[in-house]
Parts: sequence; C-alpha cells; structure tokens
Amino acid sequence: MSVCIFIMPDKAAALAAIAERLKGLTWIIDSGMAVEIYTNGKRVANDIDIVVLEKDIEEAARRLGTTITRRSADKSGLKIIDEKYACATIEGVEIELVCGSGRYMINGRERGFNITENHFACAKRVSYLGAELNVAAPEELLVHKTILGREKDVKDVGLLLESFTPDKNLLELFLSVYQLDEEERKAVLSKILE
Repeated sequence: MSVCIFIMPDKAAALAAIAERLKGLTWIIDSGMAVEIYTNGKRVANDIDIVVLEKDIEEAARRLGTTITRRSADKSGLKIIDEKYACATIEGVEIELVCGSGRYMINGRERGFNITENHFACAKRVSYLGAELNVAAPEELLVHKTILGREKDVKDVGLLLESFTPDKNLLELFLSVYQLDEEERKAVLSKILE
C-alpha cells in the first residue's frame, strides 16, 4: 500500500520569508497577491508576484534561491515578455520576480511599460498574515488590471473598488507608465471611475 502525502502551501510562511530575504532591497508585491491583501482574502492568489528595481533584480533572485532568465509566456490569453524574470518556490508557493520593465501583447498590439520609482514610493506598507509587506498602490493595480482586461482582472478591479476610493491623480500617474495613446488613456480612466 502506498501513501500519498500532500503538503499545503504555506502562504503566511512564504510572505514572511520574502519580507526577511528581501530586506534592504526595494521591492513590492503586485498583481493578484496585492489584490488579496487589499481585499483581505476575498480574492485568493495562486502565486506571489514581486517587482524590484532593475538594479536589485540579480540580488533579489539570489536571495530567493533562483537565477534570472528571459520570459515569453502566454498567461490566460495575455502574451507577456520580461527581459529579466525569475521564478522560485518558497514554502510550496510559487514566487515570480520581475524588474520594472517589460512588454505585453494586448489586442494584437505590443505595449511596453516601465515601472518607475513612483511605484515604489507610492507603495503601501501593509501587515498581512503576520508579515510586514510592501504592496503596490491600489491605484497602480487598478490601472494595470484595467489595461489587461482579462476576466479575472475585471473581477479584481471590482473587488478593489469595493474596498476603497481611488485617487485620480495617482491613477493618472500610473497610467503614464504604459505606452497608450490619449484616447486609450481616457478609456482606461473612465472604466475605473465610472
């Protein structure tokens, strides 16, 4: 008789390990995990996305026990290209690490983005599952997820808007990161504020 043992990922331990290992570097938790944090678990993330300054990505990868590579992936119908990317597993939780620039293929058009110091300066320090974390500003998440527009992103935007009222000036600041024309920028802003 064989016995199968399944070990549950320990998100709390993974978050605590990330906070400890990345101490002294500039980093933020982004994407689905950030939405989970801001909605207090209404949205459950499957992984933890971390963004670091480009100057810190090699050191961050080393501290997380991995190395940098290039990623070209299709995630839920969205083509993502990251020139500097790393993936690790901590306490059974997948960790994705990127620096602040990359490209998306949205509606057949390639779009670049370049995360600036503003993303890190506007990040919130939040306690979640016992760890003190740097989390992307809610306005950055709203802009990012509205631009991506996948079904799960639309749900995330709705959950975030239930939790807080966005600052229009910050929305406009974060919109400037993406290579959008004026009409597209207005459309994204309108979707968030309507």
